[in-house]
Amino acid sequence: MRFFFLCLIFVFVFPGFLLASQDEVLKELRFVVLPEDGYQQDDYTKYAIDVMNEKISEMNIEYVEPDVLEKIRRKLEKVYEEKKGESMSLSQLLSSSVGGSVYIEVSTKVELKEMKSGQSSFSGIPVVGVYQGYVRLNLKAFDASTGRGLGKVIMTTNKAFGGDTSKYVEALISDLAIKGLEEVLKKIKSYVKGGNLISLKVIGIRNISDEREFSQILDGMPGVKLKTRRAMSGDYVEYSVIFKGSIDEFVDSLTDSLSISLSLSKPVDVSGNQVIVTLK
Repeated sequence: MRFFFLCLIFVFVFPGFLLASQDEVLKELRFVVLPEDGYQQDDYTKYAIDVMNEKISEMNIEYVEPDVLEKIRRKLEKVYEEKKGESMSLSQLLSSSVGGSVYIEVSTKVELKEMKSGQSSFSGIPVVGVYQGYVRLNLKAFDASTGRGLGKVIMTTNKAFGGDTSKYVEALISDLAIKGLEEVLKKIKSYVKGGNLISLKVIGIRNISDEREFSQILDGMPGVKLKTRRAMSGDYVEYSVIFKGSIDEFVDSLTDSLSISLSLSKPVDVSGNQVIVTLK
């Protein structure tokens, strides 16, 4: 059994400043955008993911590069397949492995139909060399730690066009991906609305098992909306935690959660929003 020595240290901040704006909250998150169920899929889905990551980058929000995810997926896929049936999806496993806060699953459906002579397109375009294109983009956002659903968006378009079909379809996907991402971010903002940003440092982490154990404790705390693992090095881990409640309520909830399964000594000194936990 591990013994937790809980030392809570805060830097004084006026109470009105503790409540983070929704845009500030988004910038504390790390996004993972990947194909549905975590597996590699078609080129259109890959293109949509690239467009979304570029937009996320333009907003100065952190995200994980697709090639990093692919390397990790190849390492974890066999392990996941052997344990299939457990509650964690491959997407959640990938996101948790890179310290993600939110993962967004993406899937696309594209149908192209060449208009026959004598037909009229929905848009009234002459039918010679004209295609009717249907594009559907599904986006589903989840808490990377718990797998909790944060929102789903379905974007569709059905247009007639001529010329280079691949370029036109890419343009349609790009438009839907950007608009869909904006809708998903609105849902995430709504979910974390009113949350406080708390910096949590845990000293004395011996291995990844210790980190997972502590991470699960955080996930189970009432009021914790999302968390991001900011750093893990040597014997410490740093998190950004979005908590729905006051800083004192976070301290009480953390103390109670640790006390359930761990022996706890808790000299507490509250004067801000930085929390340091020392494990023995």
